[in-house]
Amino acid sequence: MKLWLNVAESAEYAGLSRDTIYTACERGELHHIRVGGRRSIPPRQRAVAPG
Repeated sequence: MKLWLNVAESAEYAGLSRDTIYTACERGELHHIRVGGRRSIPPRQRAVAPG
């Protein structure tokens, strides 16, 4: 398993759309970092906050 996933990989891993991943990142509901203008997301966590 990779240490960090891009948005498309994260969406596939979580069974969500890319738009949902982007929205969660923008709202601060998903832990991510930006590397070279791209979002990188760790795959093993409870990434999306409940609610």
